[in-house]
Amino acid sequence: MFGVDGLKYIIIKFLHFILNPLFLVPLILFFIFIIKKVKILVAKIKEYIEYNNSSYCEVTKNNYKKVMKDKGLYGEYLTYKELEVFEKYGAKFLFNLYIPKENNETTEIDLLMVCSKGIFVFESKNYSGRIFGSENRKNWCQTLPIGYGDVEKEYFYNPIMQNNTHIKHLKSIIDENLPFWSIIVFSVRCELKSIDIKSPNLRVVKRNELYKTISDIYELKTDVYLDEEKINSLYLKLYPYTQIDENVKEKHINDIVNNHSEKIETPKK
Repeated sequence: MFGVDGLKYIIIKFLHFILNPLFLVPLILFFIFIIKKVKILVAKIKEYIEYNNSSYCEVTKNNYKKVMKDKGLYGEYLTYKELEVFEKYGAKFLFNLYIPKENNETTEIDLLMVCSKGIFVFESKNYSGRIFGSENRKNWCQTLPIGYGDVEKEYFYNPIMQNNTHIKHLKSIIDENLPFWSIIVFSVRCELKSIDIKSPNLRVVKRNELYKTISDIYELKTDVYLDEEKINSLYLKLYPYTQIDENVKEKHINDIVNNHSEKIETPKK
C-alpha cells in the first residue's frame, strides 16, 4: 500500500508527534503515575499475604482490614513485626491474653513472647507527642503542640504499673521460677522525653528500638532457661487465654470503667 518513501514519511511524522514535549511530558508523567500505583498495589498485596501468614493473624483471628483500620491493633501488629525474627530462634508469640484476676476480673496482655531467655510481656502504646514519666509515678504525661508555643497535656496510667499487674497474675498461672521481662513499647511517632526507670528487667522503648533492645537482652543473658519442649508447653498452656468470647471482653472493659488501676486512657493516638 505504501512505498518505502511513504513508510519513512509516516515513521518520521510519528516520531515528531511522540517526541513533541506537549505529548511526551504528559506521557512520561502518566507512566510514572502508573508505576507508582503498581508499586503501592504490589506492596499492599505483599503486606496482605505476610499478615495472613503471620502468628499474629493465626492467634488473634483478626482480619487484615480490621487491623489496618484500628490504630491500637495496628500498633500491636507492628510491634510483633519488629519481633517476628525471633521465631527463627524458637520464640513463640501470644496476643491479647485475658488473664484471670481476683474477684472474677481479668487483665489483658497485649503481646507475650515465650523464648529461651524467659517470658517477655509487652505493653504497646501507639501514642504520639512527648512522653514524660517515671517507674514509680502513678500517672504519666503526654504533651502535644497546639500552636504559639503552647502544649496540650494528657495523663494516662503508668504503663509499667499496668504491665506489673499483668506479670503478677501471669506468674500465678505459670507458677514457675522463670525470668520475666517487662517491655513497654511506644510508637515511633512519639518522643520519650523524660523516662526514669531503675528495675533491671524493665525496658521502655520506641518501636523502632525494639529489635535491638531484645537482641541486647539475648546477648546479655547467655543462659538458656527454656528449651523447645518447655516453650511449647507454656505456649499451649497460655493459648486458651487468647481465645476468649466477646462477653468476657465486654466485662473486662466494664470492670476497667467501673474500678481502679487500669484506667481508661485519654491520650491522643
